Amino acid sequence: MLKITGYPDRYSVAPGEKIDFKISLEEGDAFDARIVRVVHGDCNPDGPGLKFRHVATALDGKHPGRPQRVDAGSYMIVDPAPPVLSGPFTFLAKIWPTLPLRGEQTIFAQWDAMEERGLRIGIAANGNLALTIGGGRGVSHTLTSGKAMLPRQWYTIAVSFDPASGNATLGQAPLQRYALVDDGSEVISRIPFALSTIEAPIFLAGCPESGGDIGVHFDGKIEAPTLLAGIHVPSSHEPFNQSLTPLELSNAVIARWDFSREMESDRCIDVGPFGRHGRLVHLPARAMKGSKWTGDEHDWRRKPEHYDAIHFHHDDVYDAGWETSVSVTLPKDIKSGPYALHVSCGTSDESATREDYLAFFVRPPRRQQDRSARPKVAFLAPTASYIAYANHGEHITARGAELQMNRLLPFGHSDLYLYDHPELGGSLFRTVLASVPQADELRTGALLHGRGVQNGDVAGADEPDADGVLSDGH
Repeated sequence: MLKITGYPDRYSVAPGEKIDFKISLEEGDAFDARIVRVVHGDCNPDGPGLKFRHVATALDGKHPGRPQRVDAGSYMIVDPAPPVLSGPFTFLAKIWPTLPLRGEQTIFAQWDAMEERGLRIGIAANGNLALTIGGGRGVSHTLTSGKAMLPRQWYTIAVSFDPASGNATLGQAPLQRYALVDDGSEVISRIPFALSTIEAPIFLAGCPESGGDIGVHFDGKIEAPTLLAGIHVPSSHEPFNQSLTPLELSNAVIARWDFSREMESDRCIDVGPFGRHGRLVHLPARAMKGSKWTGDEHDWRRKPEHYDAIHFHHDDVYDAGWETSVSVTLPKDIKSGPYALHVSCGTSDESATREDYLAFFVRPPRRQQDRSARPKVAFLAPTASYIAYANHGEHITARGAELQMNRLLPFGHSDLYLYDHPELGGSLFRTVLASVPQADELRTGALLHGRGVQNGDVAGADEPDADGVLSDGH
């Protein structure tokens, strides 16, 4: 197994500039680090083999280390948020689940994980719409719709609850009905215990867990989530689509998030009277086709109301968020070209690899007084390809990979590490080959396995950039 890995805070750096490295150490409490210039990075024994030149810097030596983890999965958070259970409420939304049978998932939550108090609206393991009310440790009640949702179909959902009486109503209605498919439901029940309000953020597509992570993520699209004071019928969705919303509904709005606003940002705009705007974490896909999409316009900027859905995924990763382990200011006379931070925590053997190379590039200074001294050869580093192939592990997980390649596919400790840590994300090609849709932008990697960026829903996705690097020929 790989015992040490990490990533730089950027790929391209100039002489005299600072670069930070984030390291996760799986064994021991310290590691050695040094900067090397990569002369040849292919370990094929039929070629020149690995060749590195040590570059002395102030970073050389031993540094303290520890394991660092990735809390994968995209979600929206609203903080501060009102105590939803302080009175009767209704939650409305349109959802498009992609993996309704993957396991428990969260659509809307205000939850204290330590005390196990609050509410969570989501999808049960059997694909039913579900409402869970927590009254304290070991005290909870879950109400389900009794009907499984189909994957990749739009549903309107309406959940009402009155904490005083304990009465709860769940409604799910497909926007498109199919013959011999019974997936609509309205269930009324009662929560059999008293509740107290909690002060906690509101979450969409994720829920706090006792370890401090955000989990129980939703896979699919969410459109027009709305929180209303009071008990309202499921058909309350439709008046909000009219030019004049009834006064009764307008006055009841606690929050109504319009995902067609500021789609270039990570903000979710609340068009209700209180401005309870949300913030997106781990870059879910925006400008996604919503329930009103007709195909008349394929540019989301021309008709944003047709692209007012956000596609969340349980394995989205935007930034691993690891703490900086070592930093270095590069020498002003360092030559341009490919480099790596070599990190090690012991001697590698058959059971473990205890070293890694974290790649980056040194470019010439952007402004050089003597332009005649600039290199005569320019090299464009293919970082877009590096990112696309980052964390490519399909030779382990993809069916038929060896048949396709017509040979046995070897894998090493780095591959096993990625297999054991799916939260690091997969490559672009996992999106194509794997059965589970992916949408990850990974900020981690090393010389041989790079960094990963991918998006399982193509519309609205960004293309990875490439950094240009000039080589001085040395």
